[in-house]
Amino acid sequence: MMPPSRFINRFLTILGGIFWVAGAPIQSAIVQGQVIAYEGNVLPESDLPPWMRVAQGTPAQRWFDNSQFCHLVVLGQFDGYKRTFGELAGSPSFYTTWRALTNCPRTEMDGVPSGVSLTAGTSSTFHFTVTTDQVRFIRDNPIGLVQYRDITPNIHHTYYLALHNDLSYEWYIDGVVVNSGQYPSAFPTINARLNWWSRYYLTEQTAQWDYVRYGVIPQDASGDFNNNGTIDDTDLTYFIDCLLGPDYDAAGPGCKWADLNSDGTANAADIQAFANAMLAP
Repeated sequence: MMPPSRFINRFLTILGGIFWVAGAPIQSAIVQGQVIAYEGNVLPESDLPPWMRVAQGTPAQRWFDNSQFCHLVVLGQFDGYKRTFGELAGSPSFYTTWRALTNCPRTEMDGVPSGVSLTAGTSSTFHFTVTTDQVRFIRDNPIGLVQYRDITPNIHHTYYLALHNDLSYEWYIDGVVVNSGQYPSAFPTINARLNWWSRYYLTEQTAQWDYVRYGVIPQDASGDFNNNGTIDDTDLTYFIDCLLGPDYDAAGPGCKWADLNSDGTANAADIQAFANAMLAP
């Protein structure tokens, strides 16, 4: 029997060849369905759809490293990005997830040096501040909850916030629930916005963003990452992430949709079902 890793690599090679030959290369940005993904391999303002850059001071230094977006902020600089998504207002569920790291020390936490926020109008509904070894989570404004969590420094961590229509939420770090509860009113609304940024407070910092994603939570075991009703090449990139990436354990939130046989893990055992669905006429 072929080892699982070799089977996966063979599967990816075959499917990749099919889509390139067919003239439909895998896309890094989801521009259809109910999930939007920034994959860190283009400037945010060049993504589809584009992010609006909100910068202060002289332009921050920006570059790419192994398909990750990096920016260095120094004295007087702020480098942030935002996008509205009122079209998702009234959705039965919503999530945002990102994978990133920064070298900014926790002593800078009160200066909000790097982070992600979900806002509605002028209110900061969910707000995350990230430093090299600690994360702060604030729910609602005025403040309803403040949580601090220590993280391992100098490695990427995966953050995931899930919101449900019963006004319950779960916040995960690396697939583990670290906080859950109720929030006061429905989100997203017609004026909903997602922001992510890095700023100089008292120390310069370099932040690396692997991805920033948000949208309607994909249905468990569906194989349909972007909820567009079809399993196709736009789902393939994210299926591969679940097979080979850090979120492969479907017991966490990121890959339950890719666990087609519902055994708790997105792995080689799900490949045949995914391939059959994607290649069906």
